[in-house]
Amino acid sequence: MGRKGPSKHVKRHKSPSFWPVNRKEKVWAKGDYFSEEARMKDEELEAKFRINAAKVLSQENIDNAVRAIFELEKMGDISELLAILSSQG
Repeated sequence: MGRKGPSKHVKRHKSPSFWPVNRKEKVWAKGDYFSEEARMKDEELEAKFRINAAKVLSQENIDNAVRAIFELEKMGDISELLAILSSQG
């Protein structure tokens, strides 16, 4: 048996070419690795680390950790960095 009456579903029609197309703008969070505009610079990253690390590390350990993090590629073993980060205030 067929249905009686009009369909309840909205039919899609192609919009006229003169209608503007609204596109969503991508907003990236500061520090997002995938967006070139939102990627943090080394100075910004260091400042953020210092602010957060000040809650649990001494100033000397923060300085040592920053130095070790920026030289991470040169390190053969990260045990020095882990020792700095695990020591308390």
